[in-house]
Amino acid sequence: CRVMVTTPGTAILKAHFLADCGEMERQIVIHAGFYDVAEYQSIEAHVFPNPTQGQVTVEAEGILSVRVIDMLGQTLENIAGDGSDRLTFDIHAYQPSVYLLEIKTLRGAAMERLVLCR
Repeated sequence: CRVMVTTPGTAILKAHFLADCGEMERQIVIHAGFYDVAEYQSIEAHVFPNPTQGQVTVEAEGILSVRVIDMLGQTLENIAGDGSDRLTFDIHAYQPSVYLLEIKTLRGAAMERLVLCR
């Protein structure tokens, strides 16, 4: 069974199973949310190199933190900033994929896509 969610919201998936002991019905509630990177942007932030092989630099005015988020919406890492305008960190331990970086600064926040490749 494969489920694709195309719009944010909540949906209910009902599945019927046939087993040796009879038929069963299971109900699964799916909560789907999406980050819209274009709408999230409220400050200017630069992420480079992008794509990267692991080393990442973020430039923005007064960086407080950078949160690395996978495509399932799970936070993989929170990186503390010290209010400077540049923060460099390494994500080479993660699998090659597309990640989201939530950048929080003294002036607001931005969401940037980051591609990790090998």
